[in-house]
Amino acid sequence: MDSTRYLLILVGMVAATYVSRLPMLYFAGRRDLPGPLTRVLQYVPPAVLIAITVPAVLIQDDQVNISFSNEYLIASLVTVTFAWLTKRMLLSIVAGMLALWGWRFVLTLLSAA
Repeated sequence: MDSTRYLLILVGMVAATYVSRLPMLYFAGRRDLPGPLTRVLQYVPPAVLIAITVPAVLIQDDQVNISFSNEYLIASLVTVTFAWLTKRMLLSIVAGMLALWGWRFVLTLLSAA
C-alpha cells in the first residue's frame, strides 16, 4: 500500500514539474531572450549552489559554527581557494576531500591529546 502511494506521489511530482516547465521551454526555444534577461539568468546556477552549500557548511547542531572545529568550513575554504587558483573543478573537489579528511585527522589527534 505504501509503495503504491509513494509511486503515485512520485509520478504526480514528475507530471507537475513537467507541465509547469513545458510552456517556458516551448516559448523560450522559439525566441531569443532579451540580453538583460540572459545576463540575469547566468547568475541562477551559482546562486542556487550557494543557497544549498552555505547552510550545509556553516550550520551545525542548529547553530552557526564559524570556527576551526568546523571541518566542513575548512574544507570549503580549501576547495574554493584551490578552484580560484587553478580553475580545475575535479582537482578542486579532490583537494577539498583531502582537506576534509586531513582536518578530521588533525582534530582527532588534537582531541586525543
